[in-house]
Amino acid sequence: INNTVSGDWTPEKLSGLQFWYRKGVGITESDGSAAEDGDAVYGWADQSGNNKHATGAATRFTYDAASGGVEGDGNNKLDITQIDFTGQFAFWTRLKFDTISTGANDILFNDATGASDDDFFKVQTTTQLRAKIGGGTAMNFDCSEISTGSYLNLGFQRDGSDDCRAYIGTTQQDDEINNTADFNLDRVLRAFDGICVEIVVTNVALSSSDRSNLNTYLTKLT
Repeated sequence: INNTVSGDWTPEKLSGLQFWYRKGVGITESDGSAAEDGDAVYGWADQSGNNKHATGAATRFTYDAASGGVEGDGNNKLDITQIDFTGQFAFWTRLKFDTISTGANDILFNDATGASDDDFFKVQTTTQLRAKIGGGTAMNFDCSEISTGSYLNLGFQRDGSDDCRAYIGTTQQDDEINNTADFNLDRVLRAFDGICVEIVVTNVALSSSDRSNLNTYLTKLT
């Protein structure tokens, strides 16, 4: 893969890349073959080289050939082998919502096997992003209005000072919030109604230049 920043930059250039689920690549149906349009998604292969593949769970996503992404109807899940983030991290995704609901919906990154809603990052409302780490107080980030039907890049990061920040594109939403607890991640896209085309996770916070490169890369996908 040509991953130069000046040309075809890809998330392979990011430090601490943990897993990368890529548009139209490694999305499989029940027999392990490449999914075709409308097939139930049984797996999404990690393109980072770390073999941290996602597995379809419960009511499965379906493959949307037009976008190269996975499509959910609000009751779908992708499970991964748990990763414990004791310090820095960056969670990023490119997706569009068909609906945005309150409650236990629209959860993008989640600890599914710990205490109920112990760790998560989600879209709480069209004007608020919400996270919780270590079962503590929910961290709310007021944000620019999120519209349904349009793709956007959403990110959640924690830096070396344990400051957590939420992003839409390259723009930080609201103020940072300090949290030192472990984020245990073992599920992505829980109860999500829409299409997701790419997911990128690192164990370091992205620099401003990395965020810019990633945002440019993701935005070109659709």
